[in-house]
Amino acid sequence: MNKTYHILPIKEVVDSLIQQIKDGSCGLFDKCGGYGIARQIKEKDGLRIVVIGSGSNTKSVSIEDNKCNYFYIRYRNDCKKEYKPKAKKSQRSACVTDYEAIIPLRLVAVVMGEPCTKLDPDVVEFCILSSIIGANLSRCSTQATIKIKDSCTDTCLVIEKEYGKDDISQFSNGLMAISIDFDLSIDLNVGLCQQAAPTICEQIKNACG
Repeated sequence: MNKTYHILPIKEVVDSLIQQIKDGSCGLFDKCGGYGIARQIKEKDGLRIVVIGSGSNTKSVSIEDNKCNYFYIRYRNDCKKEYKPKAKKSQRSACVTDYEAIIPLRLVAVVMGEPCTKLDPDVVEFCILSSIIGANLSRCSTQATIKIKDSCTDTCLVIEKEYGKDDISQFSNGLMAISIDFDLSIDLNVGLCQQAAPTICEQIKNACG
């Protein structure tokens, strides 16, 4: 059976991160867990929703107050990725250039007002940050690292960024929303690209009939 290669195994890395955040959340996200990798879509009325999947399998994971505590990880910057040549000392060969793919991501955590009315947003933020910073991504199929950018514990500001308006009145009292922005860096080397080429072609042909 041929191995299926993904030059940028973003979902694999994000899935691993989601599980580690869930495991390190002291039970906070045990019931609903986390979703990823998601993307933000602008609606006709200018508002935004956050979804995972595509086509008929698209599912909204936007901020809601009718489920248990959960979080999602989505692309920032309209799903754009940045590619940078690795430093010379990190190159595997002088004849080829290996690259680093930088994927800007945002984690949004949603905590219900009940039964967590006394929970401090800073405690939730630190809990999630600790899991992200301490995440072990060594089991993933490629080298990946995380760099924290910034965070926000103001629910109104988070809702404004995620929805396009800061109307918190539509949510139940006490709902908490926290965001953490970080960059995921994944090694993209020439050897992996060469290995992946045949099966990538196969995947394209199978998908396009």
